[in-house]
Amino acid sequence: MSIVQFKPYVKVFLNEEIKKATLSRVWEDNFEGIVYDMNDLGIFILKKIESLCEEIVLRQEISENFPNDIEEADEIINFLKTENYIEIISSDYYKPDYLEKDFGRIIPLLSIFETDSINRYKIQENIMNKKIGVIGSGTMGFSVISKLVSNGIKNFVLIDNDIVEKSNLTRQPLFSLKHINKLKVEVVKQHIEDRIEDSDVLAINKYVTKIEDLSILKDVDLIINCADDIKTSLIEKYIFENNIPTFFGGGYIGHVGRIDPLVIPGFTKCFSCNEKKLKDEFDDIGTPLKNHYKESTISSMSDFISSVLSFEVLKFLANPEKSLLLDKFLFVNFSDYSIKEIKPNNHFPTDCSICNSNSLIV
Repeated sequence: MSIVQFKPYVKVFLNEEIKKATLSRVWEDNFEGIVYDMNDLGIFILKKIESLCEEIVLRQEISENFPNDIEEADEIINFLKTENYIEIISSDYYKPDYLEKDFGRIIPLLSIFETDSINRYKIQENIMNKKIGVIGSGTMGFSVISKLVSNGIKNFVLIDNDIVEKSNLTRQPLFSLKHINKLKVEVVKQHIEDRIEDSDVLAINKYVTKIEDLSILKDVDLIINCADDIKTSLIEKYIFENNIPTFFGGGYIGHVGRIDPLVIPGFTKCFSCNEKKLKDEFDDIGTPLKNHYKESTISSMSDFISSVLSFEVLKFLANPEKSLLLDKFLFVNFSDYSIKEIKPNNHFPTDCSICNSNSLIV
């Protein structure tokens, strides 16, 4: 038995009086939708799909009600399927009960990453089996980890040597008074273990000062750098030598935030080249003067930045071709909620030993 149904998050608005239908896909149509002129056959097909009709029943009823329009009906159904408006769920569709029970509310979103060879449930399963290395368990680190855990990721390697201080409580909702003076990685490890079954979390109390300190990350599928005091050059050298995709996190000051690019050795430029080009654009302005205020941050800003970053992580793990932050930055302005995308360098550098340590795929 095969069921014909609208794909997750597809919106269909049918106006039978004027014979028009507006169809909108969450990923492709940017909330606007596309208006189609409809005939009686098209209206009949849409209404039958709405009722979760079996494919064989749909074709039988088309034959009975529109016997002269079978070919046109096939064209309509194929168009709806090709354009990702509908899907046909067969009896052998991979849909484990344990995934539906625990993750049924989030799996539909993964339909945007499906291909002919892998459906949303298998994508969820694959994501859950990934191992993520996170450098830094502070505001950004925990915010990203908590969102990934909510999506079923359970294998982590955490590196940080900091302890929880009372001032952390203003920005990091995980920490409480009982955590003061405890290692951040241990508190985050406990949070993961409390949230998800069969978790595997390695918490390393270490301040990274040399490339050997990163060797514990050799078998992770992805690294997320959420530390603000580790030399970028160390991480870059390590990930290009070991071919490990890495997000370089982001940051925020006051009401302005930044999400940094995903670096894929052999495919993208290194982070330093992108950031250097970004900073070079301001060289003509003059020499910056010091401002001695304490850099202000709030949990709302970190949550926003980490939400975008964690979704980029999920997109990469689900289907790398869907990732958006390749060799580009996002800047977020909380004063008006505007988001600006900046791609600072359109050319691969020829003088960077890191970028050229692997053969670039261009």
